[in-house]
Amino acid sequence: MIDAFRLSELNAGVWRRGDWVSVYEDRRLSPAEILLLLRHREPLSGRVLELGPGAGRVTAYLAELASELTALEISPDMAEACRRRVPSATVEVRDMQDLGGIAGGSLEAVVGTCNVIDVLDDGERRALLAELHRILVPGGVLLFSSHNRDHRARRPWEPRDWRNPKALAGDVVRLRDGVRNHRRLHRFERDSDDYTLRNDEAHSFSMILYAIGAAAQQRQLTEAGFTLELCLTDDGEPVDPGGAPDRSPYLHYAARCSSAS
Repeated sequence: MIDAFRLSELNAGVWRRGDWVSVYEDRRLSPAEILLLLRHREPLSGRVLELGPGAGRVTAYLAELASELTALEISPDMAEACRRRVPSATVEVRDMQDLGGIAGGSLEAVVGTCNVIDVLDDGERRALLAELHRILVPGGVLLFSSHNRDHRARRPWEPRDWRNPKALAGDVVRLRDGVRNHRRLHRFERDSDDYTLRNDEAHSFSMILYAIGAAAQQRQLTEAGFTLELCLTDDGEPVDPGGAPDRSPYLHYAARCSSAS
């Protein structure tokens, strides 16, 4: 059995590095993120908590809506970049699992984009969802994304696109680091009925990330006291959790806090 703390620390060590700030500064919102923000403007106009804001890519849009915005970022360099970009937000250098100081029923919305909760193992993820249910008001909204288990993950020795010379050249350059990291980490990979822990290609295969399909994610949310309202592909196409498995790499979710804790 994997030591949960060890897994969390492994992933946190990658995020704490300052050399990823520029990678996340220039990314635009996906169609799914835009749709979720537009559809949930009312709860997002209240007290909002953002998990893992990175360099403030989504924070800048949330700040235009929220009456009060707090963001928790584990990387000091990312947090500083977020503060520069969105000075009106309260950005704290803190683990997103450390929510004990937040009063129950004190937030209208929680947002966690870029698959941020996938750095946690299954037990930690479920505990976090329970805490998010506690701090949200009844009817409060949780917006987040996650790696899709039903998407076939690329391995470090597999190029992304043989037809694209530029992408292929980049893969060759990254091949050594990717293979080395995979050899070091693949022993932590797990495959259960509802989810996988996989050595994902992000950051040159230097992390173990959680992946779950839409149906299993719906069950997980229900167990935590949420009602799934919407599931979208990255392109903004709706996904039926009860239908055929979707093969998109990421899925975006909107869920409501269905009752008081």
